[in-house]
Parts: sequence; C-alpha cells; structure tokens
Amino acid sequence: MQQLIYTGCSIPIQILIIISLYVRKTIKGRANLYFLVMNYFTLAVALLDFGNGLLRHTVFDNNIALTFSYLLSTLYFLMRNTTIFLYLVFLLFAFRVHWLLKKTWIQIVFTLPIVSIFGLVLSNPFHHMVFSIDLINLYQRQPLLNVVYVLSAIYGIAGIVLMFLCIRFIRFGKWVCLQSVYVFSFIAVGIQYFVPSLQIEIFITSLSLLLIALFVLRPEELSDSKTGLRSYQDYQFELKKVILSKQKLSLHMIKILNVSNIKTFYGEESYLNSVREIAARYILECKRRKIYSDVFFEEPGNLYVFIEDKDFDCYAFTMDMISYFRSQGSKDSSVTAYLQLKNCQINLPNESNDIETILRLGHSFDRYMGNQELFCYGKDIIHQKMYIIESNLKEILLEAVKNERFEMYYQPIYDIKAGKFRSAEALIRLNDPEYGMIMPGLFIPAAEKKNMLGPIGEFVLEDVFRFVGSEEFKKSGVEFVEVNLSVQQAIDPSLISHIESLQEKFGVLPSQINFEVTESIYAQDHDLLHYNLEKLRSMGYQLSLDDYGTGYSNITRMLSLPLSIIKFDKSMVDAADNASGLSVLEHSVIMMRDIRKATLVEGVETKEKAEQVIKMGVEYIQGFYYAKPLPVPQFLEFIATHNQ
Repeated sequence: MQQLIYTGCSIPIQILIIISLYVRKTIKGRANLYFLVMNYFTLAVALLDFGNGLLRHTVFDNNIALTFSYLLSTLYFLMRNTTIFLYLVFLLFAFRVHWLLKKTWIQIVFTLPIVSIFGLVLSNPFHHMVFSIDLINLYQRQPLLNVVYVLSAIYGIAGIVLMFLCIRFIRFGKWVCLQSVYVFSFIAVGIQYFVPSLQIEIFITSLSLLLIALFVLRPEELSDSKTGLRSYQDYQFELKKVILSKQKLSLHMIKILNVSNIKTFYGEESYLNSVREIAARYILECKRRKIYSDVFFEEPGNLYVFIEDKDFDCYAFTMDMISYFRSQGSKDSSVTAYLQLKNCQINLPNESNDIETILRLGHSFDRYMGNQELFCYGKDIIHQKMYIIESNLKEILLEAVKNERFEMYYQPIYDIKAGKFRSAEALIRLNDPEYGMIMPGLFIPAAEKKNMLGPIGEFVLEDVFRFVGSEEFKKSGVEFVEVNLSVQQAIDPSLISHIESLQEKFGVLPSQINFEVTESIYAQDHDLLHYNLEKLRSMGYQLSLDDYGTGYSNITRMLSLPLSIIKFDKSMVDAADNASGLSVLEHSVIMMRDIRKATLVEGVETKEKAEQVIKMGVEYIQGFYYAKPLPVPQFLEFIATHNQ
C-alpha cells in the first residue's frame, strides 16, 4: 500500500488546481482551457492509477478483478499519454504558434504519435505486447511499451524544443515553470521505469502543474476585475506573442469616448454591462463564422479584439453593431445606444510588427479621425508623418537635448495705445534634422510625460535671458519679453536662485521679463508655487495668466494672485463669431479692466477680428494678422521695420 502514497497525494493536488482555476477565473482563452482540460485528464489518470493499485492489493484474486484491472490500465495509458499531448497543445496556444497546425501535413505529423499510441494500447488485448495482467504474474510490462514511451517522448522533446524557441515570448520565471513539467516528468519517468515500486510520476506532474497554476496563470494579469474580460496587461503579453510568432490576425480597436458622461448619468454597472455587450457581440459573430476571437479591456473605455481571420470585415461589423445598439436604445433605452465609439482595424503582422507602434495606435487613433468618422484603418494612420513623429518623440527629444536642436522664436505683440510692438512672446521650437520643425504643442506634452521638461525649461530661460541681455535687443526698442513657466519650474525649489543667477549673468532687468503661467498651474495647491510666484513679483518680474478661458480659472483665486496681464485664449476669440461668444468676450474684457488687469487677446488672424477686439478696449493683440513667431534675425528685422 505504501506504493500508492504518492499517487494518492496527487489526487487532492489536482482537485485543488482545478478548483483554483475556476475560483481565480483563469480559464479564459484557449490556452487556459487546454490547461484546464489537461488537469482534468491528469486527475483522471491519478484516480485510475490509484484505483488500479487498490484493486491489485486488495481483491486481485479472480477474473472479474483481472478484467477491471486490465480496463483501468488501458484507460490509464490512453489518458496519461493524452495529457502529454494536451500539454504540447497548451504550449502551442500559449505561445500563439498554433497557426502552424493549419497545414494538413503538419496536422498529420503532429497527431501521428498519439494515434499510434492509441492503436497500440487499444489493440493490446489481441497481442498483449504493451502490457499483460494475469492472476499469477500480476502486471507485466511488454516490449511494445517501450515504443509507447518513445512515441510519448516525441511530444516531450517537441515541447522542450518549442520552449527554447519561444524563450523570448514570456518572462523567464514563467518559462522555467512551464519547462519544469518536462524536466521533472522525464526524471520521474526514468526513476519509475527502473524502480517500478516508486510511483512518483503523476505526483511530480501534479506539483509541476500546481507551479503553473500559481505562478504562470496569474488572475491579476489575465482578467479585468470589473468586466470579467481579459485584461490590458494580458493584451500586451498576447500582442508580444503575436508579433514574435508572426501569427496573422486582424486587430480591432474600440475606444469609448464618453465614458465619464455614461458613468455619471447611467451608473458604473450599466456602463460595464455595455462593455460586456460589445465583447459578447464580437464573440457571437466570430462563433457564427467559425473563427476565434480574444477580447481584452482597458480602463477607462478601450477594447481590443484579436480576430483570427485577417479578412474579417471590421468596418461592416462595426456599422452593424452601432446600428443594432441604436435600434435597441429606441426600444428599451439601452445605454449602448449612447456610447460614442471610434473604431480602428489593423492587420498583424503585415501592416505593422512593432509592439510600441500598435500599443500607441490603440491609445491615439481617434485623434487622427474626423469628428464624424466612426471607423479608420490603422495602416493609414501609422504612416502619417505626425504619427511617426509622435511615435519617436522620446528619441527625438533625447537627441535634441544632446545636440541642441531647440531654437527660440519670438512673436511680436502689438500695443494698441502705443501703436507699435513693445513686447514679444518667446516660443520654443524643435528643429529636427529628419522631421523638420516640430511644434511645442506636440513635443512639450511628450516631454512632460517622459520627465524631460527640466533640461528644456533650462534651455528656454538661458536663451531668453541671453537674448534680452544682448545689445541687439536693447537697440530694438522692445521693452519686455514674455516667457512661459511650466508647472515643474514653478514648484522647483531652485527656481529663484536660478533666475537670480541668469539675471546677474546677462545683465537683465526684472522689468524686461514677464513670466507667463497657464490656468492649469493654479489647480496646483502647492505652497512652493505661491512662494515662487510672490518672490518673482517682489523681485520686480511681471506675471501673466496665459490661456484664460480654457476652463481652469477660479476668479477668487485669480484675484489673490500677483497678475499683471490676462491673456485670452484663441478659443474665446474664435467663439466670438456668434452673438453669445462675442458677449462673453466683451464682458470678460470689461471685468478685467474693472479689476485693473491689462488684457491681451491671442490668436487674432484677420483684420476683422483685430478691429473687433480693439473696440472692446483690450491693451495688447497677438496673432498671425500682425506677425508669426520669428527666429531672432527676422524678429529684429520685423521690429526695426514696423516700429519706425
């Protein structure tokens, strides 16, 4: 009976694995399903082996017991070798190389060993060359059993080779866990072959499968806790496998634009149900067409669908789905009818085999679409110059900082009362040798995300102070320059000392510099922010509020800040084309005049707009109607020409 201890211990381990797979919700996806099925087979093998052992040690003394033992042994060999076959299938799907099995000749080669094993085992009652059982000698191995071992070993060797070929596909720790099944199984089979009384094969296999269940199939990586769909982290893992394995499929990306409004008016659960409904329609449609799909979800509202058919017409399906949702909404007020969806399709790996490009496309494709467009093709976006620039901004910025690719441009500001240009705004530009001039609206947000604003901000201050302290600037008659101050700079403890050193180094007067801060900076409730701004004001520097009207302003807070000039954003000027927008702009100018703030209107591009804002009583105007941002030589020439 001691021979059954290891086999008996494997039974609760297998039951524990199967329960954990369900409880931890790690059964989504074909690879995980094959792993689940394999564990059922392994449990059956353990039960068969344990039952057969009990039978031989207790009641193995008649023909009925002999028959049952023969049946259990036959089932054991069939199911045990099937588990080895299933594990290789699991790996093929886990590494997303299962598409290789689509070729008929590969299918024949792949299934030939298991078919041969089944043939040998099932025909054993006729030739007794695999194993034999009788009342005298009990269980005896026969010569063809070695053939079964060899055929089974083919799958083991194929799996080991596959693991080494796909070592880049997953993290090394997980790779070791997956490989342990083969390593430990070969050791256990060898031991058990030479020491038949030591029944450790199934026990060792169960322990290896337990390692995989605990450390490879991690629920926090595989499943989104809110929707039950596969997670974004899992999407990144699977995308990497798709690219490395060169699997051909269609990737459909869905972005829900109005997530916040849907949650506010209909509730979180209604929104999540809508996400599940979108996923369900893809799954049902693909099942109807007998093709496979994987659906992944990313907060707050992105879905990614792998469709294993590169010819799948995502556009037609998208239009049908949206039409269906709208019709359902008219019937029962379904939340899906109010989802604002943007959709994108890209075929992998033909149209792109770069993981970062594909991930970035999923987050940004909607920005390259028209307001009324519902669908686009990724191949049309990723080849656009702007998208390529955005995709390579980190490298562009690093190269620009290293090789001083930044330039300062100056846009003249018209003083209405003086009738000339008395000031200018300093604007940074990036002149890349490959992509040309890149605007700050593109590279500044990227620099902020990549924590690279520090060196850029230092360059701006250094270059502006150098220019303002130059003889050319003094001769130009321009009284002051406005320069933007970022949030990071405004809360930098070294800001004041840095400004003082630049002031002394270049001989600049505080009255010659006007620091601009945006409305968003005042959302930062930071003591150091207020200290730095007050200190700059006490040193004699003026402060302007930039982009007024973009949604962050708090009038009470604004009144408490040391601001000299309020700059109205271009969006307010554009909105003045209608009566309501015009009224808002006019009354805003009046309000600023009443609280003794000078006003500057940005984005004036036509003579009509200029005359319109002049009538309102603003002090300064900035825009293309007067001048575009200019490099230093052209700026000085412009000032000399127009201020005569």
